[in-house]
Amino acid sequence: MENKTRKIQITLHLPRDRKNLNNPKPSVNHRATICIPRQFNEADFIKAFYELQRLDPDSLLTLKAKQTKKTIEIELKKIEFVNFGKYKVYENEYELIFNTADYDTILYAMEKQCKKMGVL
Repeated sequence: MENKTRKIQITLHLPRDRKNLNNPKPSVNHRATICIPRQFNEADFIKAFYELQRLDPDSLLTLKAKQTKKTIEIELKKIEFVNFGKYKVYENEYELIFNTADYDTILYAMEKQCKKMGVL
């Protein structure tokens, strides 16, 4: 049976300390993995992520560490930008978990974006 999802790895960048611009201390950036349907790529996911961030900025993301089982909750509005890279295994790897309504919104936004471009 063919696998219908694939893992992508994204980095969630949190804001820097803007009050002290001479010595800005960046917040911790988190690398997380998420499974998306195979017909979509990383750019589709990031566009859908920003759409969700625009629609519901108070929604919470859950980052769950794979080894330590520690969870971190981050509000969507606190994430400054997102980028992606090739999937690599890291020592302290997080899994990005959305609630079902947010994940359905992301899937809908990815499908809508692909239909707009005439791909699906």
